[in-house]
Amino acid sequence: MEWWSSELLVVLAGLLPNPKLETAVVSICLHTITVAIMVPIGLSAAISTRVSNELGARRPVAARLATWVAVFLVFSVCIPEGLVIVLARNLLGYMYSNNEEVATYTARVMPVVAVAILFDGLQSVLSASSIPSFIYCSSTSSQHDLLGQESKIGSLKLARKYLILKARFVGKSGQPNN
Repeated sequence: MEWWSSELLVVLAGLLPNPKLETAVVSICLHTITVAIMVPIGLSAAISTRVSNELGARRPVAARLATWVAVFLVFSVCIPEGLVIVLARNLLGYMYSNNEEVATYTARVMPVVAVAILFDGLQSVLSASSIPSFIYCSSTSSQHDLLGQESKIGSLKLARKYLILKARFVGKSGQPNN
């Protein structure tokens, strides 16, 4: 679902005033995010397993500690990645295109990409550690509560995509960009 929404952003970039430029910049940004987010995705798989094991062994304090360790690791990986992206923002556009306009616009967007990488990494690890917690808590409650919690996570992801689209397609005056 998240991959499809990213592809939808590329398609919607074609509706912007300069579609070739916007599509190129969005594609470069999404590719950069995809490469940078691989370590946090691996951490999310590890933390999900670790939290599940700790909760299964009835050690919620150890599960909480494992979550905090994963959050620290995400910060220690994503902050240097973001710094490299911000410092090399003038070169990143030329890695994908020889068009100077694409490289210039890519350089302008890269600080936002660096922040997005940090928050995506945090979201990945925290959601991976929260799902086993929901399952653990639902063992004493109904299955309906678990589905409600998972739908809350899904709606937060959809709200994030809506805000991204709204921020991109609506200018400062509140009118759509044309």
